[in-house]
Amino acid sequence: MSQIDALKLSEALKKRLVDFSLEQFAVRDPKLAKICQDIWSSGPRDGGLISDIWVEGAFPAKSSGVTLNDLVHTNQFNSQLADLLNQPSEDGHRFPGHWELRTHQLEAIRAAQTSGPNNERSAVVVTAGTGAGKTEAFLLPILNELFNTPANPGEGVRCILLYPMNALVNDQVDRIYRWIRGQNRITLFHFTSETPEDKKTADKLGTPVYDECRIRTRQQARGLETLNGQTVNPADRLPVPDILVTNYSMLEYMLCRPQDAVFFGRGLKAIVLDEAHLYTGTLAAEITLLLRRLLLKCGLTSNDVLQMATSATLGTGSEDELRSFAGQIFSKDKNHVYVVQGQPEEVALRTKYSPSVKPTPEQIAKDFATIESTIELDEQGVSFLRQDADYCQKLKAGLISLAGEQVMIYFNENHPAKLLYHSLAHAPIVHELADILWHQKRLTLPHLADMLWSRIDEEALLATVRLLQITASARLTVYDYPLIPHRLHVLVRAAEGLSVCLNRDCSGPASRQLKPLGVVMSGMVEKCPYCESLALPLYRCSCCNEWMLAADIEQDFLSYPPGGQSSDMKYLTTKIEALGNQSHVFSINDSRTGQVALPGGPGLQLKIIDVCPNCRESVSETELFVGRDNLYLSITAETLLAEVPPYPAPHNDQLPARGRRVLAFSDSRQDAARLGPLLTCQHELQMARSAIMRMVHRDVFSDERVIARNKRKLAELEEELRDETISEAERTDLENERLQLLQKLNAASVGGSVKGWEDKLIKEQIASEFMHVESAVNHRPGQYLEAWQENWRNMAREMHYYLAQELASPPTREISLETLGLVEVTYPGLDTLMPAEEFLALLPAEKEREALRECWVDLVAFLLDTLRVEGVISWDKDGRRNKRYARKLYFNKICVESKGGGGLTNFVGRQPVNWEELSPEEYRKKLSRRNRFTLEVLRTAGLAEMEARKFTPLLLSTIFRQLSNIIAEQECFTGTKEATRIMWLKRPSVHYHSKKIAGDNAFQIIFSELGLRKPKQLYRCRVTGRIWPRSVLGCAPETGCTGTLEPISHAEADQDPRWGRTRREYAEGKLFSLGLWAEEHSAQLSPSENRRLQDLFRQGMRNLLSATTTLELGIDIGSLVAVLMGNVPPGKANYLQRAGRAGRRTDGSSVVVTFCRQRPYDREVFYRLGDYLGKTPRKPIIFLDRIRVVRRHFNSFLLGLFFSKIYHPQTRVGAMNAYGKMGHFCAVPAPHRWNSKAIKPHLEDPLPVEVNPSRLPWTKKKL
Repeated sequence: MSQIDALKLSEALKKRLVDFSLEQFAVRDPKLAKICQDIWSSGPRDGGLISDIWVEGAFPAKSSGVTLNDLVHTNQFNSQLADLLNQPSEDGHRFPGHWELRTHQLEAIRAAQTSGPNNERSAVVVTAGTGAGKTEAFLLPILNELFNTPANPGEGVRCILLYPMNALVNDQVDRIYRWIRGQNRITLFHFTSETPEDKKTADKLGTPVYDECRIRTRQQARGLETLNGQTVNPADRLPVPDILVTNYSMLEYMLCRPQDAVFFGRGLKAIVLDEAHLYTGTLAAEITLLLRRLLLKCGLTSNDVLQMATSATLGTGSEDELRSFAGQIFSKDKNHVYVVQGQPEEVALRTKYSPSVKPTPEQIAKDFATIESTIELDEQGVSFLRQDADYCQKLKAGLISLAGEQVMIYFNENHPAKLLYHSLAHAPIVHELADILWHQKRLTLPHLADMLWSRIDEEALLATVRLLQITASARLTVYDYPLIPHRLHVLVRAAEGLSVCLNRDCSGPASRQLKPLGVVMSGMVEKCPYCESLALPLYRCSCCNEWMLAADIEQDFLSYPPGGQSSDMKYLTTKIEALGNQSHVFSINDSRTGQVALPGGPGLQLKIIDVCPNCRESVSETELFVGRDNLYLSITAETLLAEVPPYPAPHNDQLPARGRRVLAFSDSRQDAARLGPLLTCQHELQMARSAIMRMVHRDVFSDERVIARNKRKLAELEEELRDETISEAERTDLENERLQLLQKLNAASVGGSVKGWEDKLIKEQIASEFMHVESAVNHRPGQYLEAWQENWRNMAREMHYYLAQELASPPTREISLETLGLVEVTYPGLDTLMPAEEFLALLPAEKEREALRECWVDLVAFLLDTLRVEGVISWDKDGRRNKRYARKLYFNKICVESKGGGGLTNFVGRQPVNWEELSPEEYRKKLSRRNRFTLEVLRTAGLAEMEARKFTPLLLSTIFRQLSNIIAEQECFTGTKEATRIMWLKRPSVHYHSKKIAGDNAFQIIFSELGLRKPKQLYRCRVTGRIWPRSVLGCAPETGCTGTLEPISHAEADQDPRWGRTRREYAEGKLFSLGLWAEEHSAQLSPSENRRLQDLFRQGMRNLLSATTTLELGIDIGSLVAVLMGNVPPGKANYLQRAGRAGRRTDGSSVVVTFCRQRPYDREVFYRLGDYLGKTPRKPIIFLDRIRVVRRHFNSFLLGLFFSKIYHPQTRVGAMNAYGKMGHFCAVPAPHRWNSKAIKPHLEDPLPVEVNPSRLPWTKKKL
């Protein structure tokens, strides 16, 4: 498969995160905007949002040079088992005899066969890196032991494999099943909460029927049921399985329950603890005592049983430490513990062939500009090396520049992977790269480039990445490791806030100084690191993005608010002339201490404000420059997924996002549960916006040439219709043509109807990339074509929802297609609405009347927009779809003239009490958005303040009646006027709070009848920066947009610092043409559901799996190249385990992206990843001195012993009767059963029972 481009990924992440931050905090001040871009684009310690790329060599475990065939020849391995493992399985994952064993695998096999002087069985601890073959290190010796030793009937299972969680149990059981399938010498059984009790239950649950080597049900495992479900007499009990795979919780139950006693006996030969690093402290004590009880139950001692423990991250690496740990947990003498530590193997390169000219970074970047896939998958998902003579030809020039003409002897090779391997193994620069990665362990990409090229520039970094890619693509067979495998580590974070120094003479860098203040810094910094002066947090107005300061003020001293905000803090501005009032102005007397003085002093002048100095919005609407983690995490996931190579299978066009996959981890179960649906929901919203925008913008009816041609046709038709000699049939035909042309021209003017766009959206190819959640639960692994087609059919019926979600009732200050100026919602026929002359006649001057006449239609359109914002909208005329989306969308409110509440929207609004006495600021605070906008329009038209206040309710009432009259007049329009008929208003007929709303006093907007089009003209407010599709005397219904709207082009809007990035991304559509099907994977889901999702993810039918620690351990996804961590893991071991899910087997290149949340621990790791990964793991300890733990296990042992004594050995006890009945335990007979056909027995009154405590001798004793 293709290798991930680290540099491209890093640049994509940086660009998207920085652009998003600049858009979210789009300050009006260009100087501060430039400072923000500089901070967020810089290095991690200077406020940057992305860390350096860290490179780690992912070298394979050291090979022993010995194969299973060699061990068979020396009688160290069972020949029949070797023959079985040499046979191909369905997916090719067995262990062929010619494969070389890793050194730790060979040592584990030999250590397991070692016994003490008195035949004491050994304990073996195996540690090796993730993906290094630890499972084989215990499976091979265990299976060899079982094949060599015949089972004795009635002595229980012979091997117990213990895992910490069900997800890992299921994964490993399937692997063992693949290995032993096709034989009947040993049997396998996995016993967890999901294991069915009997065949009837298994059939009901859909549990597969396995080969004879794998037991299907609990009863079959107990020997009380055959494979066909026939009951077996306990006296003729069948053999129990040889291998039992379970978790420690289930083993606890089994040791107590009498029906499971059959599993335990003297036949036990081996115990395996996988992922042993989890067992430390109290949990290690629990496992130690559990194993002791197990041995007691079996009648054995620790010296009688082979015991093995494996882990990738156990302890510090000290042999004595591991030996002591294993001796304790297995209750063995340390002298009988063998420690096997897997070691990585240095790359075995070939003789250096020096080129005639040493290659330069520029030459390498040019020769290997395109890196293609070298591994592909067939229809069954089996990997194979790609053959491509053309690609091999492209590689040859670059290979000669790296290793000289000597490598031309390999140029007849048509497998790109083999050609790369043979040639690059001779290249001196590849030898140097391998040597650096072997000795440095981990280093940043710039450091690696510096060591290779002695320079750190763009060309050197690019050449280093290309070198990593081609060496990770080079291999001899599909099962071999690549020439130099590697793993990349990248950390990202959200904007963490800004602080600014109060010293105007600050010695910090000039490029980050915000005059008249000092330097701007990232984070909550209380003291300037350059001049040690007081710093304060920067805030911004959420309406217009004007910046301001905040501080606590006490006894003439300023101080930094705790955490950047406090309930008593004051907002400050350097614009002391703003807002007129000078009573709250003061000066900074001492910038180091924050002491303030009266205004007029030599220090910095500041002013306390309670409204924004630019748009006069309340300071309660201000925000810190702190990004929301969830939004940044979503952007990170989207970007990472887009940069991951597609799933290398021929059917990837029938997989979401072409089968790209990212595995995400969260330590919080709540975060994991939310992350998957949140990512899908947010990404599909962006996809819908992009699809709607591109669909509307390529509308053929809006093309100027099409419009001109239709106008010419219309003129010709009208000319023909004036001919009185044409027949009636011809006239009717011409009238129909004319009506169609009128409708097309009307559509070009106001856009096509929502109904029409809905039909077009269904046909868009992008519809197949949306996930239909309701039917997704039925997707099954392997059924990719059926799932893809079913999903597309279902989504075709649901795409209209995205139109409504985006455009029916849009938000006012959040991003949407309307606020971006990409789509305009129009009201067809509204241009025929004439100004209300009866109202205009009341105005004092002709100037005001003329101004309102010119903007009347746009004024009404804006007022209708405010109604949509408030939910005064119905999907269609009969409202059938309203109930369906009632909980998802803000729908179905009713507009009335002057009432409110109970689902009613007051169009006119209430005039504030004592409105004539209020100041302009106080008066506007008491008005609704609609009334405030109307007031500002009247003021801009020329009316005085008091006149505008008086006429505002009257104007709104007039427009309300105009709209109501439209509904009454609708039925009068017939014939050719149909094209301009207003169809988007309707009268409701409902009851609200027992008040009947008269039909002629209320209305709703019908969404499906509205029009959509690309805005013909855009307007931008010079105060708030908001973009609008129309302007009413320079006003818009938003605070600060009063006479400040200015016309701009679409090209100018695309470059807008606040909206440009999103507009361009939606227009390009590349990022939002890929689906993102995300699911949760946690212990809260059933094991079978987790397994289904895991298999769907493995096959590319899910793009992102949001997992808790259920997928952290040992589960092999295969061909996975990207892991996303939603937070920094609590320790190095957790990090390495999660990172190890990617780049397993022979993937060659993988990337781990960690999102650092806004908390001290994550922040410190963001700064010091090298130190974090270089930490020594904790020493494993066992708390056997915990009395409560010991007492609990002793009680459990007694309980199990008690129940084993009260049941006869041949008694069959069901799961619900395992511990008997309480009545039987207390010697109280149970009441007789009765059915519905029998006479209901009479319930007798209970007899009073008197208890004399003195007659109960046990009450006198202490318990």
